[in-house]
Amino acid sequence: MPFAPDNKHIIVNYHYIRERSEKYSGIHPCAPEEFERQVKFLSSQFRIATVKEVFDAAKQEIKDRLCALTFDDGFRDNFEHALPVLEKYQAKGIFFPVAKVFQGLLPTTHKVHVVLSKFSVPDLVRRFNRFLMEHAPRLAETYQIPSDRRITTERKIFDDVLTANFKEMMSIVPQELKRRFLDALFVEADLRDSALVEEFFMGEREVKELLARGHEIGSHGLTHDALDCLSEKEIEREVFDAKRIIGEISGSEPTVFSYPQSAPSKDIFNILERAGFTHAVIVNTIRGVEKDDHPLMIPRYDTNDIRDYLKNHAS
Repeated sequence: MPFAPDNKHIIVNYHYIRERSEKYSGIHPCAPEEFERQVKFLSSQFRIATVKEVFDAAKQEIKDRLCALTFDDGFRDNFEHALPVLEKYQAKGIFFPVAKVFQGLLPTTHKVHVVLSKFSVPDLVRRFNRFLMEHAPRLAETYQIPSDRRITTERKIFDDVLTANFKEMMSIVPQELKRRFLDALFVEADLRDSALVEEFFMGEREVKELLARGHEIGSHGLTHDALDCLSEKEIEREVFDAKRIIGEISGSEPTVFSYPQSAPSKDIFNILERAGFTHAVIVNTIRGVEKDDHPLMIPRYDTNDIRDYLKNHAS
């Protein structure tokens, strides 16, 4: 649903806040100038609040207009480019880091972003389908990447079919095959996980600084793997281990969860509740927050929705 100005209670999500670059053409960021334009607009139309405050306002049908600003993944550029803008407009945000990044993990999703910057999508699809035939022929029929249909409509909704399918297959293919395929591409392109983790993600110091400046820290899972592709035991590890790691860094355990790759199901609610999470946000339902929404399935707009609205309604 396109953003509409009559929405009273909204949450807006951001990922990368940086300029586009040829080096990382597989990344589609919100430019800092565009981010400031959006924050200026949103702060003029809404009171910038927390996720919990927005949810409660919608539940109680409060007339006040509230907006929460959320930042998935824990990118360093959020600290460098988003934080100064937030402070300029006296706005607070909630940041959702991937917990295992603090232990040196480069999540698969972000490996894929980098790989998409180094190789064309048709080439990657050909390489992967050939890789399956050579290394796992019995699985080739199950995991071949199609070009004539979307594998899923639950995620990657802003990507073209082939890009969406490549990204999705990197979520659902068996871990060992995925690791071997991506590692081979990284070697060919002379890429190193540790250097990219340092370049892309905030460290503990930045997280603590965000907290000191009055912002909130949530959880985005342990590894950023899509939860609907995991077993119950793996989901528990993603939820509980991430909560512990974030809690150790921030000094208090998070209570707001952002689903990695936004693929929740009601089966996950019990795990989140046992872990002490009271609210969780998604991105594959794009609209304002409504009275009947579940606290563990709160919809968000994407930065692109706000961008398109402002582009079409420029004064």
